[in-house]
Amino acid sequence: MNGADLEYVAHGPKSGQAKKLVVLLHGYGRNAKYMDKMALAVCALMPDALVVAPHGPEQLVVPHGIGKHNGDVLHIPQEVLAGNDGNDPAMLRQWFAIDGDLKTLYPRMVNIARVMNEFIDAQRDLMGLKDADVALMGFSQGGGVALFTGFTRGANLGALVGHSCIFFHDPAMSATPHTLMIHGDNDPEFATAAYLAAFNAVSAYTKGRATHHVVPGLGHYTSTASRAVIADFIRDQLCP
Repeated sequence: MNGADLEYVAHGPKSGQAKKLVVLLHGYGRNAKYMDKMALAVCALMPDALVVAPHGPEQLVVPHGIGKHNGDVLHIPQEVLAGNDGNDPAMLRQWFAIDGDLKTLYPRMVNIARVMNEFIDAQRDLMGLKDADVALMGFSQGGGVALFTGFTRGANLGALVGHSCIFFHDPAMSATPHTLMIHGDNDPEFATAAYLAAFNAVSAYTKGRATHHVVPGLGHYTSTASRAVIADFIRDQLCP
């Protein structure tokens, strides 16, 4: 797949040519519409930004025989296992299938990062912007994809955010953008210790260019509070 071919939902800019670009990646078993509230939070602070949320390229396929956890590599959220929340099954998406171990998942992560970097490049160039004008944020599986994508670019993005996600390190990574890691302390999918370990790894990799925020009482979802923290971070990094 070519990244320029991804379908997406767009918000803003309020008027004229976009001065900043913000890309939002949804979680496993969801689609771009689930990022609408995040997009609106960003638009409220950055009316001159174009906010785009692509749909995951694959239709959701929940692996058989896998319960809440998948070998402590990637977890399937309980609400996904419980059903499709009344949505059209064709609109439940994934960035890549999560059956298998790290060895199986690695080439899938590399491939989707390539696709996402192509998508970002196409949107950036269409607006006549630079990487420093671009923010990338993702939730859950989308957060893992966002981090891997941002860290494997040839230049630093203006801001990078991983919400309720883990970190896949790769020796080929070289970019070290300012990064926010955010999660809730009531998340049933990963213990707080796992998120702290992920943040510590990101902080070490970025040489201290990472920030960590915990939202009290938050489960495995975004909230008004978490979205406000993220929107503030993106604005502060792209519009210093």
